[in-house]
This record gives sequence, structure tokens and C-alpha cells, in this order.
Amino acid sequence: MTISLIEPVRPERLILINRRLVSNRIELRQVDEGTAAAAVLFTYQLERELLRGLIEPELAVRKASVLCRAACFTHPERMGGVS
Repeated sequence: MTISLIEPVRPERLILINRRLVSNRIELRQVDEGTAAAAVLFTYQLERELLRGLIEPELAVRKASVLCRAACFTHPERMGGVS
């Protein structure tokens, strides 16, 4: 994944980056899968709302960032799951 420093990063791109970070952690089995999958699905919903103009870009990015960060801190062993 390459990020251009020449042009500003669009909100859609920031949401995608957050989603990919969580998806990568799911693939590595470093997070609780249920919680992380919910975060990924919610970022898709935020992206759709953003593209339709139903939510402000700053709010969408902030929600995605907070939710994905929280999902990345869930760990199967701490959540009672099996690693």
C-alpha cells in the first residue's frame, strides 16, 4: 500500500487504511475475530454514508479510527477465546 505525500489523503482513504489494519490483524489471529469483524463491517457502513454525504468526513474518519484502534487492542486470550 503506497501513500502519496504530494496530494492530501482523502477521508475515504483513511477509512480504508483503518480497515486494512484491522483486517491484517484478523488474518494474523492477533485480535478477537468477532469484535474486529464488526469493526470492519462498520467501516464499510461509514464509507457508504460518507460517499452519500450523510456524514461529515472528519466525523467518519474519527469514528473509524477510534473503533479500529479499539478492535486492534482486543486479544483472543484476554477476551476468553482460543488462540
